[in-house]
Amino acid sequence: MVLGSAPIEGQLPQNPPPVGMPPPPPNGVTVYSSETPFERQQKLETFIRSEAERFATEVGDRLKAVTLGIMNPEAGLAVRRWSVATWRWTREKPRQAGAFLSLGVLEDCLGRMQVVQTPTVILEESRPFWPDQVAARPGAAAKNFEKALEIDPSLAEARFRQARIRAARDKRALADLETMASEPAEAPFGYLAAISRAEEARSRRDTPGAVRWYERARELQPRSMAAAIGLASLGTPARLAFDELDPDDVYYTYPCVVLTPDVAPRLEARIRQVVYK
Repeated sequence: MVLGSAPIEGQLPQNPPPVGMPPPPPNGVTVYSSETPFERQQKLETFIRSEAERFATEVGDRLKAVTLGIMNPEAGLAVRRWSVATWRWTREKPRQAGAFLSLGVLEDCLGRMQVVQTPTVILEESRPFWPDQVAARPGAAAKNFEKALEIDPSLAEARFRQARIRAARDKRALADLETMASEPAEAPFGYLAAISRAEEARSRRDTPGAVRWYERARELQPRSMAAAIGLASLGTPARLAFDELDPDDVYYTYPCVVLTPDVAPRLEARIRQVVYK
């Protein structure tokens, strides 16, 4: 059927056509278009503009976080030394649980810094967009906590940190947080599990669940500032006497600190051995 007067000889391309553009006809097939060359040019220009705008919007959204802050040189050096120290430690034989716990804590810490550009960890895959770089770190941390638990299943800090990271998508991890918060656990991990379980309930808009676990956190740590603020923000009657609350609540300080007593000094000793000239 002839639809127009301008024949277009189809050529089979090596690559598929761009999204939104019709595929070309196979070799040897003649297609007649009712569009004039001017109309076809306009359509092509419109398509190119829309694709450029879509890509620019995506890039702009991803770069917003990058423009908010860059870690200062002193802190950046501390991150690099920690990274080198743990990388060396994980290569020692026999493998030690503390090495993978320490590396996981570093990745967990950096994974929370969504608006601060930091140095990368050794062997960390480099990604073109900073939000993607940060988003991959909690998963990497969880894998290192899992390796630590394979070596030492009793390592409470690795168990808590892995469960906290995976709780949003893993029912078993969520149950593990509840178990640590409900049963006697090595301090302060039962308390941290209770607060983390409350925050997870809150993210799901489960107010009764959040209140329950904040209350459990207060049972474990009566001076908990995080629990008091959490309950007050949910409208639960509570007297906020800040002079009675712990200003050094471990919930606010633990993310970037190894808490296990026999691991922390070994990490510090290895970090001191890393010297940048």
